[in-house]
Amino acid sequence: MVLLPKGLHALKQVAKQVGLDLRGAYLNLDGGFDSTHNRKCIFNAGMIPNIKENPRNRKTPKRGRKRLFNAAIHALRTRVERTFAWEDKFKRLLLRFERIQQRHYGMKLLAYTLEFMPIKLWAAKGSGAPGSCAGRSRVPSPDHGPLASTSAAGL
Repeated sequence: MVLLPKGLHALKQVAKQVGLDLRGAYLNLDGGFDSTHNRKCIFNAGMIPNIKENPRNRKTPKRGRKRLFNAAIHALRTRVERTFAWEDKFKRLLLRFERIQQRHYGMKLLAYTLEFMPIKLWAAKGSGAPGSCAGRSRVPSPDHGPLASTSAAGL
């Protein structure tokens, strides 16, 4: 792939400008970058490639030495990408309508709270299965949920 060597060179330049040493650092990439040329470029840059092997429709495993791959480090990359995908569901965050940075971060916090808060915390007792919400929307009512004990006057 032609883009990786140019991007790797730009990464090394930026790291040099800010004073970072990339030697020995893992470079996580997906299976689309799995090639001998790309791995060699990363090794020559002093970094360790962490690329999941692309089977390329093989019926049997490829012969030879196994490629270096750390699944735990790659799992972190997957979590970060999944978070970005969740963020894309919220149009206001995706298009960045807010000009003031604090408001934008506040909207991000609200979106993450709505996404990661389990539905059963907002559902009233006896409303059915935890995921069903039996006719209720995802928006909590003021008299139900974890915020029920706080009053508007107390805020």
